[in-house]
Amino acid sequence: DPDGMSKARWGVAVAVLLAVLAVLVFRVGAEPQRLTDDQVAASRFTAGHRVMAQQRKHLQALLNAFLTGDSEAIGAHSEAVAKDMTDVARTFPPGDPEQASGSWRAMAEIVEQSRQMAAAAKAGDYRMAYTSYANLTSRCIECHQLRRSVGAFPKPAASANGKAKDAP
Repeated sequence: DPDGMSKARWGVAVAVLLAVLAVLVFRVGAEPQRLTDDQVAASRFTAGHRVMAQQRKHLQALLNAFLTGDSEAIGAHSEAVAKDMTDVARTFPPGDPEQASGSWRAMAEIVEQSRQMAAAAKAGDYRMAYTSYANLTSRCIECHQLRRSVGAFPKPAASANGKAKDAP
């Protein structure tokens, strides 16, 4: 019976619609969950880590572009690094006032080196572009050594005589 089949489908559709409305009404009436400072910090770290992972890809692509002499890729990835670091500076301002000035200065230098690299690549000045790349990566490493313990080699473990195990 075609009419019976159609009524059954309408019945299911109405039931699904009512269930969705019930869920929405329940959620709208619920009190909003407040985030703790730790949850906000963790969220910022996760988002910041994603940006830094993307930066790592750009830096690797830049090295490959220098090795192959691809000035267009150098320009594109340089601009991407500058844009991402500008976004990081706007989105994730340093919290500790003592580290803030150093962090802001490092981010500004990275953006400047990225822009200089892009301009040098566009002008066909490989040496200047590569110098900017070296300066940029140096600032990246310096900043990460200041901000956290990663980016530094662990100190060698001492042996029984007090010397490093690998020392002569």
